[in-house]
Amino acid sequence: MQYFGSSACTPKSFRNLCRSGRSPEHCQTDTNRLLLEALGRVGIKVVLLDRDYLPFPQSGSYDVVGIDNFRAGSEHTRHLIEQGCQRIFYVARSGHVCTKSARVAGYRYALSQAGLSFCDDWIRQGDVREDQFVDAIVRDQPDGIVCFHDPIAALLISAFLARDVAVPDRIKVVGFDDVKYSQLIRIPLTTLKQPCQAIGLQALNCMVERINNSPLLPRHIYLPVELIVRESTVTTKKHL
Repeated sequence: MQYFGSSACTPKSFRNLCRSGRSPEHCQTDTNRLLLEALGRVGIKVVLLDRDYLPFPQSGSYDVVGIDNFRAGSEHTRHLIEQGCQRIFYVARSGHVCTKSARVAGYRYALSQAGLSFCDDWIRQGDVREDQFVDAIVRDQPDGIVCFHDPIAALLISAFLARDVAVPDRIKVVGFDDVKYSQLIRIPLTTLKQPCQAIGLQALNCMVERINNSPLLPRHIYLPVELIVRESTVTTKKHL
């Protein structure tokens, strides 16, 4: 069971937190903490899916089942490096999500391990539906882009093609999640696939253990992702 963000609850304590002048990140963290503490007081067991309630890289006192987002961000980036990319941008929507923080950290780590340069301006956060945002990316000439998830990647590829920017010949693009349409867009999308069913089953097993009062310490259980390579990062004859 997991509760995240302001949509999960509107108690007086949450309203007070939001009026306190604290950052949205701290407000969300405090809200999640209050919810978890309330559940604990009435004896409800909690297993978190996908992410901890504390911002990366901190760890809380509950089981978490998901993927290693740091490693996933690194794997994303290493794939582009292996395809010859050296000027790799990271593109995400604005706003704080702890999974994004972990993936960006993995992206930066992979660049560092490969001996490639990096500057903060390579992390672009905004709306890929806005012409000005996309034009700025094209103008700065990346040769590879890591996207936070597939919807961003799909929209970005469409925007590039509308500007006669060849994918993958000029810019290679990788997404995340392997959504159903990722292989159906004009340039099929290379992406990382999460084992969603396996995550759910593992979380259920953890919950059963907690209900049975397991003495185990809180665990972070990470399941592996799968890199699905398609034409957005690998040049084929049809793009030559």
